[in-house]
Amino acid sequence: MPSLRRSARRLLALALAGLAAGVSAQPGACERGAAEAYIDDGDVRAMVRTDGMLFGDGIRPGYEVPKGSDVTAVHAASLWIGGLVGEDLRMAAHLYGGGGTEYWPGPLGPAGAAPSAWDCVAYDRIWSVTLADVAAYNATGVATPDLADWPAHLGAPVVDGDGDPTTYDLAAGDRPAVTGTQTLWWIMNDLGGPHVWSGKPGLGVEVRVTASVTSEAYAASRVDAEVARVYADATHFLFDVTYRGEDPVSDLYVGLHADTDLGASYDDYIGTAPDARLAYVYNGDDEDEGARGYGVDPPALGFAVGPPPEGAETYLTAIYKNGPPELKQPNSLYEDAGVATYNLLQGRLRDGSPWTEGGYGVGGEEPTRATLSGLPPNYWSLHDLDGVGTAAIPDDRMLMVSQGPHALTTGETVTLELVVPWAPGGGGAIAAARDLALRVAPIAAGLPLSPDPNLATIRPGSLPTNEVSRFSPPSLSVRALPNPMPGGGSLLVRLDRPAGLVRLRVVDALGREVQRVERAPEGAEVTVALGRLAAGVYVAEVDADGRRATETFSVVR
Repeated sequence: MPSLRRSARRLLALALAGLAAGVSAQPGACERGAAEAYIDDGDVRAMVRTDGMLFGDGIRPGYEVPKGSDVTAVHAASLWIGGLVGEDLRMAAHLYGGGGTEYWPGPLGPAGAAPSAWDCVAYDRIWSVTLADVAAYNATGVATPDLADWPAHLGAPVVDGDGDPTTYDLAAGDRPAVTGTQTLWWIMNDLGGPHVWSGKPGLGVEVRVTASVTSEAYAASRVDAEVARVYADATHFLFDVTYRGEDPVSDLYVGLHADTDLGASYDDYIGTAPDARLAYVYNGDDEDEGARGYGVDPPALGFAVGPPPEGAETYLTAIYKNGPPELKQPNSLYEDAGVATYNLLQGRLRDGSPWTEGGYGVGGEEPTRATLSGLPPNYWSLHDLDGVGTAAIPDDRMLMVSQGPHALTTGETVTLELVVPWAPGGGGAIAAARDLALRVAPIAAGLPLSPDPNLATIRPGSLPTNEVSRFSPPSLSVRALPNPMPGGGSLLVRLDRPAGLVRLRVVDALGREVQRVERAPEGAEVTVALGRLAAGVYVAEVDADGRRATETFSVVR
């Protein structure tokens, strides 16, 4: 098992030298990639780009779930790769595209040289093929442009139908390896231009990305209903990183940084579930407020990675937008962003010291590869930082998932597998987080679905289309906000249909009534402020024209 403690000599060398590059490939003069596409055949609509950005472009958030809700769960994410060539640090990373990105469209040139500007433009494309596209071609012989031009020669996955794996021939039976009901594919490199954000030379890598999603109706034709729902709510990615440099690269780490704005951005909690190799975001209370929020009973969303290869480890890291400086993400204006980013990729603080168990992960005695690894509301979570119930203030949070170390020589490839699962909520923020970690993420780890066994013959009429809405009919509900309450709070009643009178009462653990309210509602929601209550457990009971609902909540001091 790789040690969590790197020698002080190595850390000092990284910090002082800035790891100037020695002899490295000269960057090209490519323009930033502009191609953009959406994964949208399931219950998610997710933006992907050819400049290394995912789920947003740094300005527009682009991970909408459920699709059509106009609510997003991620502001933006980006791929980070760093390693050592000799003692020189090589990086490809950026945040939000500020200062430029460090990936460009297309493969590298001959012998791992930087691509030409023309090649970057020529490959500034994301190919997207759906199962419906394939079925239509099988029936009519007419192919969409992406189906006809599927870049098998660049490494895009193919189901071989003619016995010749060196060609891609639709007429002979070859088909894109559509996993689920939609597969997207694109290729990037890290030598197309200068690395302004990290300040480090590129490694000389090609990154082939395969993204896939499945509709719930199609998944239900191959797996049971519970699994199909989870699959339709998730997206799946393979990042195949191929090294083209002349000298071997060691201590290579590959990861994803995600700015996870779950609906409203400033009321989030984060955590990790090491057994599921999952880092996740959930709401800090039971209502995600604001026009872009998820409302009452918000969901949870995570980033889970596949098993690492032998000799590598998985690192799950919480990053904070506000708070102590050592907990924040790198800032290229005030520090060596390349060194700080490389340390985060290794599951360390930006200064190279280890994360430790307890509190915010700083200053403890026991190093850890997974911060905030307790299941909420237990210790060690943002609900209980110290084992005695001290909770963090909900805020804007980021996540980091990474794997390494890897050692590669020219032509070798390492793969980072990523699944983004989503738990829709329904019982409060904590319940959504626990459902994600304990049920949803393990199910989503079964992705992707293998290509349809009848890929070369399937017809449009044989594709399942009876999509079932995820949304249940509205029901009467009452929620305590927040839960637990620090003395006082409020109760939010949501009506399933108009009511003449709403009666609400609160009883303590002994069944004694402590508050009663009757109100004629003016809309679909009624908010009732609670008086100051003693510490303990309470039950809120609501009656709306004979329809009833309850909520158990606690008051803490």
